[in-house]
Amino acid sequence: MTTGTGENMKLKTMVHQEKINKAKNIAEMFEIVREVVDNEVGRYQAGVMVGLADLGGFYAEQIGALYNLDANTILLNRNLLDKIKPQQYNFYLFYILLHEYMHAVGYDEEDTRYLVRGISKKLLGETHMVTKMSANFDRFFPKMEYCKPKAHIEFVLGVDKKNTNYIN
Repeated sequence: MTTGTGENMKLKTMVHQEKINKAKNIAEMFEIVREVVDNEVGRYQAGVMVGLADLGGFYAEQIGALYNLDANTILLNRNLLDKIKPQQYNFYLFYILLHEYMHAVGYDEEDTRYLVRGISKKLLGETHMVTKMSANFDRFFPKMEYCKPKAHIEFVLGVDKKNTNYIN
């Protein structure tokens, strides 16, 4: 007996939902994201590191995460992760890692948003929480309160003095 296309999609959706639900930590979720991106867009980035930092945000918005091309690192906002409800945690983690990993494999912000939405819809369905997050994250988590970053940057004086003579 052959399975119809609709049944295949339901099965695929259930498999991905189960993988996301069962991920025990950030490293496991990252591997799921890496596999999804490789399968869906055929791109892979070696050597990506993932870290946690208190990133804060700008004005009334939080920074969920960022990708630093120079360091090949995804930084997740620890403050924001701590505020996510347990039943939403793995879905949020999948979404945010998928978004930032798309930057790691070379997509700009506009393409990343489009692709994350399409991948989420394809793999998890139109009504899944991840798909809703990818459509409008700010509406999905409207009561996130802003936190100031705890990190302090201390610039080293005297670096590249020739080109920065305005700094004493």
